[in-house]
Amino acid sequence: MKKNFLFTALIIMGLIPVLNAQNTLWISDPQVGWNWQRGTISEASLSVHPKGLYLEYGLYLTFSVASNNYNAATQLEIALDFQLPKGAIVLDSWLWVGDDIVQGKLIDRWSASDIYEGIVNRRRDPSVLFKNSNTQYQLRVYPLKNYETRKVKITYLMPVDWNRGKIESTLPVNILQTSSQPPDLWLFLWEDKGFENPVLQNTDIIFESNSDSAFGQFRRAFVPYDKLTATTGLSLDAPLRNGIYLSVFEDQNTSYYQMALSPGSFISQVENQRILVLIDYEAGNSFMSKADLIATLKQRMLASYSPSDSFNLMYSKLRVEQAFDTWKPVTSANLNAAFDPLLTESMYSNLPGLCSTALDFLKTTGGQGSIFLVSNSDNFGNYEQANALIKDLKKMQDPLPPFYIADLQDQMLNYYYIGSRYYYGQEYLYVNLSKASSGYFKSVREVPSVPALLTDVIGSIEGMITAFDLYTAPADGFCYGRFGTNIIEGIPVNQTVTQVGKFYGQTPFNIYLTGLYQTQPFSQLLQIESNQIQQADTMLAKMWHGRYIAELEKGGNNNMIVQEILFESLNNRVLSIHSAFLCLEPSDSVSVCQTCNDESRLVGIDSEIRMDSAGFVKLYPNPFRDKVTMEISMDQLPEVNQLVIRIFNFTGQLVFEKAEEVVPGRLVTTEWSGTGVNGEECPAGQYVVMIQAGPRNWSKKLMKME
Repeated sequence: MKKNFLFTALIIMGLIPVLNAQNTLWISDPQVGWNWQRGTISEASLSVHPKGLYLEYGLYLTFSVASNNYNAATQLEIALDFQLPKGAIVLDSWLWVGDDIVQGKLIDRWSASDIYEGIVNRRRDPSVLFKNSNTQYQLRVYPLKNYETRKVKITYLMPVDWNRGKIESTLPVNILQTSSQPPDLWLFLWEDKGFENPVLQNTDIIFESNSDSAFGQFRRAFVPYDKLTATTGLSLDAPLRNGIYLSVFEDQNTSYYQMALSPGSFISQVENQRILVLIDYEAGNSFMSKADLIATLKQRMLASYSPSDSFNLMYSKLRVEQAFDTWKPVTSANLNAAFDPLLTESMYSNLPGLCSTALDFLKTTGGQGSIFLVSNSDNFGNYEQANALIKDLKKMQDPLPPFYIADLQDQMLNYYYIGSRYYYGQEYLYVNLSKASSGYFKSVREVPSVPALLTDVIGSIEGMITAFDLYTAPADGFCYGRFGTNIIEGIPVNQTVTQVGKFYGQTPFNIYLTGLYQTQPFSQLLQIESNQIQQADTMLAKMWHGRYIAELEKGGNNNMIVQEILFESLNNRVLSIHSAFLCLEPSDSVSVCQTCNDESRLVGIDSEIRMDSAGFVKLYPNPFRDKVTMEISMDQLPEVNQLVIRIFNFTGQLVFEKAEEVVPGRLVTTEWSGTGVNGEECPAGQYVVMIQAGPRNWSKKLMKME
């Protein structure tokens, strides 16, 4: 039986809306209800604090609207629907009321809904943040007037992927792209206890060192909106010492621990891999574009293999295309030669032809090699079609070589009810093809990101550990309440196993791991001394309670489970499906937050907004009311003797234009007083500054206040 996933509704106790919004930002008049339009995020910044198995993210967003559809007196409502990766844990919500910060109060969802709707009807200042599923959230803010702004902060723990001595995570690009004009992003990162040397993957952006009297030493980076893609991930060195990271937090009543362990560090591994990469890509079936997928695949393969390993590439068209006639060493030059032509190729699914061509290639080159299938197609979701395809492939070669499959489809999903369970997209085919070939299958729907998916599947190609078991305990006690990597069916040999739990007793810790690798048993007993164990903070306790709440939410909605979820959520300040963060305007019963430290102020009014290696531009103040000053340096482009500055309003109308002479060694300085080309006063709202120097162009967003 086939059903369309896009029309599926998840309703919990009649309070959770249909979850087809995914990532949207709308502005409307709640007193009318029908007049909706896309909203704008005019400013965005993200603070990052490493916490071990998670990064603590503080996402600051400033919303605005500039529209002829509303008059200046209309009080509008902001509705931001957004997704966070599976495993994210939301901890806080702030709302700015004027210059004051109000910290959200965590209460049950029903009360929050009633209070919020009542306040909107009375036209006062609230915001409310809901969790609608394990990945879907909604933030509502009221009121926002035309040409004004509202600022919020959402704090959450972001799961990371441990990969060969580094941690990696995605940025909230999906949230920023809900904006009618996606904003630039400021990043502020605090290195801590071995989590250091931040890198923005697939960009040339560098983190600069800074300091502040209140916030201490930190690293800062400016990311223009056109460099924020699905492949723009954050990577840091991780303190994985001798294959292990362990930290603990102990309060008066409970002790918590978190651990990352690389089993491959304790096993002698087989070298020299042969990987045949198959790409079966259909536009529209993935959030990640083809270009981003290619960039990520190249980066992951280069990080995972050496020139002693070899590869080839095939991809789907009417006739299957092949990069090389034979195996090639895994080098940057060979990866570019193989993958880059795909950027200009039109691609569509031809999965049967792709798989059969791959089997023929392996036969003609000695029969040794692994097939790495990267696919988002959905033509073989029906079990009859899937079984027929597997049967035909086994006619060509039996036994089949191992198929290692990365399922990228996260859009336009159909689902099928087969054998008393649901399968999404081509999941039934992938599960059974990987089993029939003694391979491996993983879906992007099971992991935080596409990079994490590719890392996982590539790791499985290097070999699987089966019958794996891991036992942890302090030397004079025991561990309990463990949450960690799913190891029921085995794990890739180079995958890092993670675990969060509670313990009773004192350090040191004993770790005992056993399993089978290449059919050979192994066992290892490790003792982690106290001086090798790091001290964590209260975020470790929140990690455990967030994981516990997520497990409870899988158990349905009977009264006992709901009560337990609410107890855990409200007592540990962790958002759940049955609770909500509510911010109310300051009053006799609502205080301004005196301990809420605004990290977004570290942007600074005189920050250098780097354009590229050619120079920088400063805009200050931004936002402005009466006048904004622009300072531009073009020292790295000595051939440019003139630049043109243009400013456009929200609708794209030119309101300012000025040509300036460029003198080597001197700043170009100009001012805009907020008036149009005919001298009329420009309304408050968002503007875009465009700078043209020869063939190059740069842009920066600007906000004019009333």
